Amino acid sequence: MAVIIASPEFPLIFVPFLSLYWCLGHAVRSQKLCLLVFGYFIYATASITFAIILALFTCFIWGVSVAVEQARQPLTQNIFFGLGVTGGLSLLAFFKYFNFFGQQAATLIQLLGLEWEVPVIDLLMPLGLSFYVFQSITYLHAVRYQSLTVSQPLDLGLYLCFLPTLVAGPICRPSELLSQISSGFQRFCNDITSVFLLILSFVVKKVWIASWLAQSVVDPIFTDPSSYNGLELILAAFAYALQLFFDFSGYTDLATAAALLLGYRLPVNFQTPYLATSLAEFWGRWHISLSRWIRDYIYIPLGGSRCGTLRNLMNIVLAMALSGLWHGASLKYVIWGLFHGLCLCIERLLQRFGIKSIGMLPTFILVCIGWVFFRSPTLISSIDYFNACLNWKLPFSPELPHLEVILVLFISFIVWSRSQQLCLAASSFLNAMHPLLRPIPIALMCTLALSLAPDGMPNFIYAQF
Repeated sequence: MAVIIASPEFPLIFVPFLSLYWCLGHAVRSQKLCLLVFGYFIYATASITFAIILALFTCFIWGVSVAVEQARQPLTQNIFFGLGVTGGLSLLAFFKYFNFFGQQAATLIQLLGLEWEVPVIDLLMPLGLSFYVFQSITYLHAVRYQSLTVSQPLDLGLYLCFLPTLVAGPICRPSELLSQISSGFQRFCNDITSVFLLILSFVVKKVWIASWLAQSVVDPIFTDPSSYNGLELILAAFAYALQLFFDFSGYTDLATAAALLLGYRLPVNFQTPYLATSLAEFWGRWHISLSRWIRDYIYIPLGGSRCGTLRNLMNIVLAMALSGLWHGASLKYVIWGLFHGLCLCIERLLQRFGIKSIGMLPTFILVCIGWVFFRSPTLISSIDYFNACLNWKLPFSPELPHLEVILVLFISFIVWSRSQQLCLAASSFLNAMHPLLRPIPIALMCTLALSLAPDGMPNFIYAQF
């Protein structure tokens, strides 16, 4: 069974490891090697094959980066850079999209009346593959175009197999993570208050609220939408928006806490995205590391906004369609990306008439409409879900906690609007206490959240991507 940082077994392994890790604090290289070995050990609990693939891929990227740095001609550098990017994307395409495109090709062949059968391979995509492939591309790009010195193999290996970010990011750039790894400075964990608050945030968001929303509302309704009133389906779409945010941002909080315990700082990945007043602003607040990766390595190379209006709109749609395809080898994700791309194009056109935002509520509703494609098992089932939203004749289900979900929705927006003040107040409260007493209120709050949470914990949603 895979042991990721959000699994219940992880603290039992991580806490003893921390003791050894900090004992090596003065031996920086030995400490990094210890962290790398531990990261591969945890990753191998999912599959030894996954660990071997990551190790071989790391060697490949390091070799390509050396070739890029040593090449004297720009053309040769571009060739090696292209080889590295192609190698990473090919690995991702093989594991993630081989069967998807094979199925599309088989459908086309049948339409043409041909009898050739496209082979289907039973592939299990390595955990975190998308994230470490994207990080490798940012590294190669920095070596080629930003004069980044080629990293030592140990540093690059730790950069691509950094335990807190390995499974689901955030996608760290060399300036954000690799620079810390290769600095050679002794690491310190000097923000234990933030660690406590981040762990509490994870328990409240992921273990309690996200799990409760999934089990009590989202899963039952999305499994059989035709059995519920249309208003309940709309409420379930809102509930899934909350579940997805609490699930992913809660995991990110835990990853950030784990990194702090190791003496590293991760970039911010969420900034109250549902308070955005436009979809463009939403994508600047949601999964920030992925959004800016798509902007910098897909949208801008396509021409971005430097070309004419029509080309700019096409670039937006293509970038968002590729973003959808990144999330999964399914037409529903492509449609989800196209939906956001088209909405962003409309926003861009409205800006020409002086309309800079559409408001927080319309933005949230549009995002929730997109999440229906995201959550539904298939594209057809998402269409069925929208059709079922028009049926308001069915009685309300007595098993659903309607008022509780509305209350959580209302409280969430209030808390998000006051998030900075609340974080500062919580930090001030803990810092005013004696260091030995600080874990007590955190432990009490975690215990309360765990007592209110449903039994078990659903799988982390973004681990599949």
